[in-house]
Amino acid sequence: MLPSSNDTPFRTPTLKTSIIIIIIIIIIIIIIIIIIIIIIIIIPVFVIPDKCGYVKRLLGAEGAAINITPIAQKLEVPEETVGQIIQQSWQKDDEQLEKVLHHWVNKNGSNENLAALKSALKRLSPKGTLSS
Repeated sequence: MLPSSNDTPFRTPTLKTSIIIIIIIIIIIIIIIIIIIIIIIIIPVFVIPDKCGYVKRLLGAEGAAINITPIAQKLEVPEETVGQIIQQSWQKDDEQLEKVLHHWVNKNGSNENLAALKSALKRLSPKGTLSS
């Protein structure tokens, strides 16, 4: 025996149900777009290229202690800030350099522009001293 049309367990969606489904789909799409925007904007802030290593290679000071003061001067970090950095990270050259570079990135809004960093540090020699 074949089921009659009245015995069918599925109902055709009403207009109200269709609208609710469309609204849910739109909300899901908006959430996905917001997540993508967050990933595009926030992730690069936390994924900072190894600027410390880059600066040390640029200055030929890999594996050596560096003088942070001339580097901070070239990157136009205020003396008061440099003093605080040195005080907070006493005898931790990498940490000092990282904080100076973080200040430079915040000031210039240039997280990935290593060419600008190289340009800002020109005329510095190994260990951060000024060359002639």
